[in-house]
Amino acid sequence: MVKITIIGWYGTETIGDRAILSGLINLLSETYKDIEIKLGSLYPVLSERTLLEDYGFYCLSAQKENLSVIVFDSTNIFELKSAIKRSDLLVMGGGPLMDIVEMNMIKYAFQYAKKHRIKTAMLGCGIGPLTQRKYIKAALTIVSHSDLTVFRDSKSLSLYHQFKNINVSDCLASIDPALFSAELFKSLYKNNAKKNKIVVVNFREIDEIYLPKSLAKNLLPLLVDLLQTITTQYETLLVPMHTFGVGGDDRYILNRLAGKVKSENLRVQNIPLSLEETMDVYFNSAFCIGMRFHSVLLQTVLNGRNYILDYTNPVNGKIINLLGQLKALDFYKHRYYSLAKLDGKLFNPTNDIPQYKIDAEQINDFKKIYIENIKKLF
Repeated sequence: MVKITIIGWYGTETIGDRAILSGLINLLSETYKDIEIKLGSLYPVLSERTLLEDYGFYCLSAQKENLSVIVFDSTNIFELKSAIKRSDLLVMGGGPLMDIVEMNMIKYAFQYAKKHRIKTAMLGCGIGPLTQRKYIKAALTIVSHSDLTVFRDSKSLSLYHQFKNINVSDCLASIDPALFSAELFKSLYKNNAKKNKIVVVNFREIDEIYLPKSLAKNLLPLLVDLLQTITTQYETLLVPMHTFGVGGDDRYILNRLAGKVKSENLRVQNIPLSLEETMDVYFNSAFCIGMRFHSVLLQTVLNGRNYILDYTNPVNGKIINLLGQLKALDFYKHRYYSLAKLDGKLFNPTNDIPQYKIDAEQINDFKKIYIENIKKLF
């Protein structure tokens, strides 16, 4: 049995983070067969709840009836050190290296693991926003103490090169592990599809961090207009990808929009869904609209009849980069909309659009990068 400690931004997890964890469990189980996981959380009470909700799907991800997953408080230095010392492998499990104080916890954990000769890996992480010198330094320290680093995309790998001022890579790039979770769901339930006429939409709060103030201010009425257009034709469900205050609970903006639209065809999913339930509503919807990065990823893989609202950089942001990874830029050119380039109107959505289907060979290529290199750790 391989004992694995996974740390990161768990405790503030979005559905995307939960999909990442499922994908990592799938990768690690395929590599080592028999694993035991300790999950470090910034807010253990939340992670214990989400673990309870998602446990069945995590077992499916591991191809086991029972999977050992124990949550601990990664902000407690004694619990953190204890978990690491009793592990064979420490993993930073997805999410970005970014300008937040918790980066110091990740840095300490990796330094402590290396000191005690415990293998380390960064799997499926991105980079950014990362601008402050102290956090850039922390990120470089984390990577330098990682026996294996597989970034979620080539853009993150390129940023790492810029920060370290090198051209020769000691790291790799693949894709976000959440993709493997979505593909697993699709493979398990493809014969049980119950396509319906409902439209499933995810929006998130957008402020000046992401868009200029004038654009962020004008976005809300555009979203109201979009929902009014949709709800004249379709029953519409607004689904949050995040339901915790830290990181921005999507339900605030979703309920605000619903209050302005005032349509009997529009409702908000206020009761949080599990990972599996969220994937199910995307999979079985007539079509989808996504704004958060992982809503875009899940909708693209699970449904394929989806529209994309990109709040990140339209040239080198994580959403446009994901489409490039999937070789889907041309496919989505009439269903991709950059919020940085809006000219006063969004689009008139319809379900009469071609369905994107990811290439199975592509998925295997992304997966090989992880599995073949994880095997080399022991």
